[in-house]
Amino acid sequence: MRTAADFRPSLKPPAVLRLILVAPPAHGPDVLLSTLGNLQDVEPIGRASSESEVLKLYFSLAPDLVIVDLRLATEEPARLVGLLQRVAPGARVLALVPDHASTAGRAVRVFGATTVVSMTELLEHVERLGREHARVRHGAGTVSARGRGAPGSSQQNEAGHNHRDAQPLGGGQSE
Repeated sequence: MRTAADFRPSLKPPAVLRLILVAPPAHGPDVLLSTLGNLQDVEPIGRASSESEVLKLYFSLAPDLVIVDLRLATEEPARLVGLLQRVAPGARVLALVPDHASTAGRAVRVFGATTVVSMTELLEHVERLGREHARVRHGAGTVSARGRGAPGSSQQNEAGHNHRDAQPLGGGQSE
């Protein structure tokens, strides 16, 4: 299992939208993660299947977006979204819901999800976010510190902490 210390930046340009997928454990190939990785201007940098894993990844890798598949927490679907918003108020959280009118869909809106989409909308929405992110980064010529763990911010990288359970991607190790 890869740790945050194993993470090496990818060869993709820095303007890509870096995301973490939070979803139930994949049994076999992770089709959703692979599909997200094939989108232009998007780079999955980690995957988590529990609250503790996503928090470790969020603070060690400072993603631009966290996608939360609400099948992960069927009992309390908005809990993880609310937790992320409490400990990382600037986090951009996209909640993947079965249906916009579902109880889970309404609950994650109340608890602060930045965006709520269904599975049929996910890829198109994330690709659009990636294009917008790249355009803003290229146009501004600088990388925003928001969500990047800028020194002195509450999202500063917690280097030195044990990140065994989290799974950053692209660490350069063979599978």
